Amino acid sequence: MLSKQLFALLIFLPVIIYAGIIKGFVKDQDTGEPISLVNVYLETTPYGATTNKDGYYVIDQVPEGSYTMVFSYIGYKLEKKSVSLSQNGIITINARLVAEPIQLGEIKVSARRTLFQQKADVSAMRLSNVDIKNPPSVIQDDVFRSLQALPGIVSTSDFSTNLYVRGGNADQNLVLLDGASIYNPGHLAGVFSVFDPDAINSIELLTGGFPAEFGGRLSSVLDITTREGNKNRFDGTVAASILAAKVLVEGPLPRGSFLTFFRRTYFDKLLDLLGYDFPYYFYDFNAKVVFDPSQSTKINITGFVNTDHLDLGTGGDRVYLKWGNRMGSFNLHHLFNPKFFLSSTFSFNRYLYDMNIASNLIRVNNWVNEFSLKTDLSYVLSRDNELDFGSEFRFNGFRYNDSIMGGFNYDIYGTPGYVSAYCEAKLKPTSKLIVEPGLRIEDYFLRYKQWNNYLVPGPRLNLKYFLTLNTAAKFAIGKYYQFVSAVIPEFSPVPTLFFWVPIFGGYKPLEANHYILGLEHWFSDDLTINLEGYYKHYYRIYTMSDTVDIDRIEATMLKQGTGNSYGLDLLLKKDFGRLSGWISYSLGYARTTFGGETHPPSYDRRHILNIIGRFTLAKGLYLSARWEYGSGFPYTEIIGRFRHWDLGFNEGKYWFYWQDIMGGRNQARYPDYQRLDIGLERNFRIRSANLQVQLQVINVYNYKNLFFYYYDYDYEPPPRKAFYMLPILPSLGIKMDF
Repeated sequence: MLSKQLFALLIFLPVIIYAGIIKGFVKDQDTGEPISLVNVYLETTPYGATTNKDGYYVIDQVPEGSYTMVFSYIGYKLEKKSVSLSQNGIITINARLVAEPIQLGEIKVSARRTLFQQKADVSAMRLSNVDIKNPPSVIQDDVFRSLQALPGIVSTSDFSTNLYVRGGNADQNLVLLDGASIYNPGHLAGVFSVFDPDAINSIELLTGGFPAEFGGRLSSVLDITTREGNKNRFDGTVAASILAAKVLVEGPLPRGSFLTFFRRTYFDKLLDLLGYDFPYYFYDFNAKVVFDPSQSTKINITGFVNTDHLDLGTGGDRVYLKWGNRMGSFNLHHLFNPKFFLSSTFSFNRYLYDMNIASNLIRVNNWVNEFSLKTDLSYVLSRDNELDFGSEFRFNGFRYNDSIMGGFNYDIYGTPGYVSAYCEAKLKPTSKLIVEPGLRIEDYFLRYKQWNNYLVPGPRLNLKYFLTLNTAAKFAIGKYYQFVSAVIPEFSPVPTLFFWVPIFGGYKPLEANHYILGLEHWFSDDLTINLEGYYKHYYRIYTMSDTVDIDRIEATMLKQGTGNSYGLDLLLKKDFGRLSGWISYSLGYARTTFGGETHPPSYDRRHILNIIGRFTLAKGLYLSARWEYGSGFPYTEIIGRFRHWDLGFNEGKYWFYWQDIMGGRNQARYPDYQRLDIGLERNFRIRSANLQVQLQVINVYNYKNLFFYYYDYDYEPPPRKAFYMLPILPSLGIKMDF
């Protein structure tokens, strides 16, 4: 039905007289890297476009004549070029923009402003490198910590970078690095993410209503693109903090460029010097090579490895943990003609997790192999209308083996396949209305003791209606499916790693609907406000079962349930100037139902407020601050205990142990959370190098944020005690660019 409607819309578009085309690429003058979201337009005309991720733009249906082209992007000098276009002519105008500090009072159309005018952009947020580094962070800059300060995102503790998006669980997020899926993107039980801001070019977060281009997850899409490297000269960065050191090297290649990045902690070495034995470390390695065989073709090759390793104790006291990703991707961009282009990505990722406690007392082995081929095609129909379509083929291998004392044992393995195709359009039938319909067809199949095949349609629709030149109403609706689930304990205060399993046996794909209504207003080109209300209904979700039938382990290890979440997200953002940053507020409600019992999940948080600011004190001297408030999380309270008597077989005597009496599941709430972080950054120029010194203080007023309660059974009666999160924590970091 949706395909017929889309066809009808295309048929009845106004007939366009084919005129001239202006196309080209926009790059950074200093590094040669492409600049996305540059506003390119013909002065004093309505003709214009925005560059894509490759820095490419095309302006269609331009009448014959002479024009002044303008290239505008915040943080770069305005570039103007004179062009003459003949009837039906096609000309290429490339531009290299020169970076410059943003001047107070300067008027430029920002990239976000251009997107506001051209796309529906429901529940879409983009972070620049500056946005990532705005909030003070624990020890070092972190991508996920910055994302957790955005509306709709719940952070469960100081010790977790997991993203819980609008009432969805942490395994419901599609995380892409240069087009390849990444599993468990966290270090040190989630304290740090695996992505470093210095190696990242752009980040796009879609918290709901995402288009048909994306599938396979219920809640959100995090699309990260790494930098291509300096095409003009060799550059490098070295940095060190109290926890880790990192190095980045980039430079030109014949018809291309490269970038390499490596980071490792020396936490294990530092503690060893202090007389403590805690042999834990992690490292990240990222490399990217870019080739430009021709003006119309570009090839990107990306490699990514991250590993966490802990090997503590020996024999019966040994604790061994190792997890990480091994990813490689090959990406081809090709322009068939100025209006028709292709992006195709072949990727492989191996995620592995290995745990061994007390010489096989508890043993877990979990791995995922994923081969994927994704092809996206875009055709510019006219100046305000575009058609996108593509396909994805994915072949996975999974194994989840969990053994306890050599007896109780899960052993799930399989090689599921996944095929999908999508089509979506960006249509502007009137000057006030943007319509983006889409349809994604997904086919998932797996043979595991029985053959399962699920062919499911996922219609999507995004709308934007301009109430005024600076105000627009937005709406989105869509159906989403997920074919992999993480084995996550439903009630656990400690951030845990996920054990991934495919949908197998009698389990069916996870399923949810999104409904979103919003309002966006621009006060000026750098100050905006966005308000969105949402409702999500989960028709099918899973959680780890409390009780497992030994004879039917696989069929009873997961509990099927339903759920819903709804709320309001507010974002007030100032992009540039002496003071930049944002204020975000979220009001959220989440409920899940398993086995007829309805309760809030452990990540349900009613109120979240984040205030982020970065202030320029003087040239090269910056002050940043973040204040966060969150209402308390739910937990299951112990309301009493009783003696459980039993008869000992050897002694023939009765003995007892205390058994807790639990209250209603997740009916109690922890106290509210609040924290103030501040940071001071000073930049120095030393000959040809830039030196950056960062002083940061986490939890400035040392507020005691509760992590969880526990009982000390060394006393009678056992007192309830509290385990708190991070205290006041100063840190110093140094970075040098050369």
